[in-house]
Amino acid sequence: MLLLTATTDKISLISSATGDLDVVANFADRDTTTFVVGLMDRQLTNITTATTTDIVAAPASGKARNVKFINIRNTHASTPMDVTVQVNANGTLYELIKVTLAAGEVLQFVEGI
Repeated sequence: MLLLTATTDKISLISSATGDLDVVANFADRDTTTFVVGLMDRQLTNITTATTTDIVAAPASGKARNVKFINIRNTHASTPMDVTVQVNANGTLYELIKVTLAAGEVLQFVEGI
């Protein structure tokens, strides 16, 4: 389970080069008072530069965000890309994984797998 519990928690991705990355993230928010789980939502991101990009935004106040799925695909025709996925907890960074994606390769997180 990948859970963001504070309004300052988010997941970001560092890309190493100019290229093309498509990112799809699915999540569900839970009310921290009533514990009612809301509908699934998604965040779509296209990254074309070497930069740090938020790929799952922080939850709203009174919510906890349960990240269910993240798909990161290098859509560039030929350029490999180093990608680092990290949790940003109020400015403190926790690296989850760093990999090199060849052209067309995918890095995926699926809850429970």
